[in-house]
Amino acid sequence: MTNLSIKSSENLSNLHILRGLTALYVLIYHAKFILWCGGNEYIKAYPMHNWGIGDYLVFASDIFSSAGFEMVLVFFVLSGFFIAKSFNKKRWSLRDFYLKRIARIYPPYLFSLLFSVIVILLIGQINADLYSLDIPFERNQRLKVAYENLNFKSIAYSLFFISTKEYIGMNIVYWSLLIEVVFYIIIPFVIVRPVIYFILSLICAIFMRYTPLAYFTFLSEYSIYFALGVLIFKYKDISVVTIIEKSKYIFLILIITLIFSVVILSALKLKYYSSFTAALLSLFSIFFLLKVQLHEGWVLKRLKFLGEISYSLYLFHFPVLLLIYALLTKYTGSYNFYSRVYWVSIPIALLVAYCCYGFIEKRSKLMIDVFRNRRSLRMEIEE
Repeated sequence: MTNLSIKSSENLSNLHILRGLTALYVLIYHAKFILWCGGNEYIKAYPMHNWGIGDYLVFASDIFSSAGFEMVLVFFVLSGFFIAKSFNKKRWSLRDFYLKRIARIYPPYLFSLLFSVIVILLIGQINADLYSLDIPFERNQRLKVAYENLNFKSIAYSLFFISTKEYIGMNIVYWSLLIEVVFYIIIPFVIVRPVIYFILSLICAIFMRYTPLAYFTFLSEYSIYFALGVLIFKYKDISVVTIIEKSKYIFLILIITLIFSVVILSALKLKYYSSFTAALLSLFSIFFLLKVQLHEGWVLKRLKFLGEISYSLYLFHFPVLLLIYALLTKYTGSYNFYSRVYWVSIPIALLVAYCCYGFIEKRSKLMIDVFRNRRSLRMEIEE
């Protein structure tokens, strides 16, 4: 059991636990989308009046991983927090900041593009019926569109994080990357006024959705989450330590309640409310993890490591799931699975992500370290 105690200084590394949890959650969410029939289809095939207690518990675990979109919003809040931390720690010039961001996100992204294209072509060799038959499931329809839309134009657009008819290789996680890039572009200009940035983002989130400008989704939907992360960093030292010290288990219960609330609201398709609840979950979780010292065991160490490799896990897991799906359809003849085969895909995707992190992302981080050291040396010489 994990013991909780209070630490006066911030436990910034604890936030990797939150990042690792959200990355794992998104993986399970997508594994279920690709390799499971879905809740409604399952109930049609196996009516609930025939269920036992075990069936209800297993089905509840299936539904618990239904808030993948909301977990990406938690990622956005964390991104805002860590970018604000980066600016607080270093005197970035505009050029250096953008170069670092490019070096951080682009090499792994390009490799994931290549991997996604290879997988989409390989699927056609494994089971050509996936592209020739009209299979009436969302995953199959989108997979077919992705294959038919694989051309020079779609590849060129994807280099700028833009999709055409479907995301390249049907790697649907790419939807969030353009939003991240827009945030990176604007953050140097708003970081000095985090409160104003938050207020403007809140105004846009409330009012732009009712105007013709709603299609600027960064402003109308997503900027508020990055702004919240920036604001949390600014006020991370406010005197709430004594409140958490006296009520840490109440805070923990509140966080657990918010998690279940996000899942329920997401399952009910109440996107506006589930998104707002995800923002509250991010707020309380970050403050809790910053102010509470966790005595690490094996599980927390693994979650921190998942946080470290979360970008590679995010980029590469979906093509892996598609490849597993193609193999299963080839050897079973089924295109919709009612058993929980998606559980088996999770460790496979984690293993691939770990390898991709070691061979690609970790090396791009080393490039950043070299760049940073050269920059520091140049500044010392100039001084």
